[in-house]
Amino acid sequence: VRIRKLTLGQDDPKVADSLVELGIVLLSLKEYAESLDVFMEALDMREGEAEDIVLPEQIKESNLKIAKVLNNIGCVNFESSKFNSALEAFQDAISMQKKALGDASPFSFNNPATKPGFLTMASTMCNKGYIDLEQENYKAAVNTFSESLKIQKLLLGADNKLVLSTLDNLGFAQTMNGSSEKALTTYQELLSNQEKSYGESQSDCARTMRSIIYLQLLHKDYESALKTLCSLEDIQIETAGDKDTKEIEITRRLMGQVNYEVLKYPTTGCGVFGCSLGDEDEIDLEIWKAKKPNNGSKMSGHRVTCA
Repeated sequence: VRIRKLTLGQDDPKVADSLVELGIVLLSLKEYAESLDVFMEALDMREGEAEDIVLPEQIKESNLKIAKVLNNIGCVNFESSKFNSALEAFQDAISMQKKALGDASPFSFNNPATKPGFLTMASTMCNKGYIDLEQENYKAAVNTFSESLKIQKLLLGADNKLVLSTLDNLGFAQTMNGSSEKALTTYQELLSNQEKSYGESQSDCARTMRSIIYLQLLHKDYESALKTLCSLEDIQIETAGDKDTKEIEITRRLMGQVNYEVLKYPTTGCGVFGCSLGDEDEIDLEIWKAKKPNNGSKMSGHRVTCA
């Protein structure tokens, strides 16, 4: 940064580029105060550059650059648990991104910057969604992740890490928001994609299966729950090797309870709402309830995605 300021001048756009890079490095080192100062300086420069731009395409490009810095400011505030400030920064970034992209399509081949612009906006939306989850604003989280997922599905493969992560977060938000049927559909889509992805571990599939089992039991769909439990047991046995783990024990106990319900209502099966367990062997659904995902990032090792 110092060299570029000396050789190119204080206000050269490349100085702002270097400031952004420095801010990301400081963020990865958890130097939050210093990182925020650097990003604020970069934001001032980006906004100063925008004042002298008149051509529409240059204005769009400038707005996208400003949005990236705002996103990174949100990242710093997120990491330092300043969630309200982070939310404001992410919202400002998304607003500027939408303004810049306007009515453009992610497949606007006449503008090579359009696809990366949409993907960056999708990532920023996920960052806002993480804040919504932290603040337990599950309805907002559902809307945010849904909007981001629509863009991702247009531009990325079903087994892309960002798509898988967004489905996971969306399923959790839907579960916590009381939209259990939609959550079940989301988790089933996630599991299908995970099983096709070479990069996904069996532990990831197992965690998704647990969320599916919880929702199937919530709907009293015991036959489906039993099938999912069998698949979960297979994974647990394979990963445990010769050792019987506590997780396998818990899974097998639930299999017995669910199998009892299947035999108890042989004609209705398990798609019937209203089937109930006996008081003596009540299923503890809480231990199977979906857990909030650990939101990993694609850059700098942060839970949120830095641009």
